[in-house]
Amino acid sequence: YLSIVISIGLMVDYVMHIVIRFYESKELTRIEKTKDTLETMGASILVGGLTTLLGVIPMSFASSDIFMTLFTGFVSLVLLGIAHGLILLPVVLSVVGPADNVMVLLEANRHKAADDDDDDSEAI
Repeated sequence: YLSIVISIGLMVDYVMHIVIRFYESKELTRIEKTKDTLETMGASILVGGLTTLLGVIPMSFASSDIFMTLFTGFVSLVLLGIAHGLILLPVVLSVVGPADNVMVLLEANRHKAADDDDDDSEAI
């Protein structure tokens, strides 16, 4: 059960960094957003996965079956997480991800709200 709990945390970590960066990207098209996401977050996710693998390597030298099972689980899950975060998810987002530039829309709404407040204060 320990491997399952930790694997969920690792998978969410790798995937959510990509999703959040894609969501916050200021690029206009899905392809540009995907490129921006991989350029800014790709290396960080890869390094995070590799350091996790480095931290787990000592378990491969253990003689205990439980440590070997944990080692196999960790390596598999980290490699799957990196593959999903850096290969599968960017492809899916570039095809069916949100096309709207959320950050530009939020900025426009802030400016509109500020203009409305200025108009209200002038009317008083």
